[in-house]
Amino acid sequence: MKEIFEIVFNLSMLGFVSGSMLTLGLGLTVAQIIAPVKKIRIVIRALIANFIIVPLFALGIVSWLPVSEGVRIGIIVLSLGGGAPFIPMIVATAKGNVAGAVGLMVLLLIVTLVFIPIAVPLVLPGVSVSAWIIARSLISIMLVPLLLALFIR
Repeated sequence: MKEIFEIVFNLSMLGFVSGSMLTLGLGLTVAQIIAPVKKIRIVIRALIANFIIVPLFALGIVSWLPVSEGVRIGIIVLSLGGGAPFIPMIVATAKGNVAGAVGLMVLLLIVTLVFIPIAVPLVLPGVSVSAWIIARSLISIMLVPLLLALFIR
């Protein structure tokens, strides 16, 4: 029963993320998505928050709490990936700047593809991460649906 639940959960998460990207892409233009990236102060704040503050916070948590090695590694690796795919939908629900959220999400996704393979061995000596596996999943689940929807629009 547990295995069935895990399969259903994983498929629904994939569907939610890909469906969200499709929905967002159908409602935005490329110009709207790129516009926030031109605001350098916002970009710098987003990069500092996602790639410095969050990882430092995660390192603090796993050094303070008694967690297993696997959980420690998982939390640290997760903290090194910038942004979250559900943030634009939360921004949409809050009637905020969805284009800005999507633009920053795409920027964080691209930086994550470069940052994780460099940062993981520095923060977790002896642990390696395949850049291609990360890139393939992020591109196929998030970027392709977004680009497809933008193309259709």
